[in-house]
Amino acid sequence: MSSNPNRAKVAEFHRAFKVQTEPESFSIPALPPADEEDRLDFGDIARELRRSAHHAHTSAELVKSGQEGPEGEKRHVAFLRLQLMIEELAEVAEALGMHDLTEVAHELADLDYVVQGTVLAFGLDGTHEPCVAEIHRANMSKLDNGEPILNEAGRVVKGPDFRPACVRDILVAHLKSEDAA
Repeated sequence: MSSNPNRAKVAEFHRAFKVQTEPESFSIPALPPADEEDRLDFGDIARELRRSAHHAHTSAELVKSGQEGPEGEKRHVAFLRLQLMIEELAEVAEALGMHDLTEVAHELADLDYVVQGTVLAFGLDGTHEPCVAEIHRANMSKLDNGEPILNEAGRVVKGPDFRPACVRDILVAHLKSEDAA
């Protein structure tokens, strides 16, 4: 079991939805098998992601050059953070294409680092864990009598007790507590 509370929630979801049917087989880090076609596909995905990152970079630079002041800076940061997350995801795809466990571990850690930086940059530090918990609650409500419902393609569908996530209430409560402080 993970010592990271958010990762523990994801592990619970994986067990419930049978994403990982044999948790003990994942105790030793390993990548799933990949053939040459998979590796080429990962390379194609990385190239597409890099194009998207370039687009986000271009947008960030246009905002930066065209709008001064706090609003322009906030818009610039939004595009910059998106660019960074896309670039890191492209690096994950490249590492998968190389089928290099060390690189995958490195790039996943980089991606997580950038995501956590984005949480901070958007002022969501006090709300992120409760938002993850709310997403987890909603995902777990897709179960029907403790069992996942799958469509013909094997994708999880919402059960009869599904209740969508509502992060708005978390944000509103956080803002009210900040106003009171």
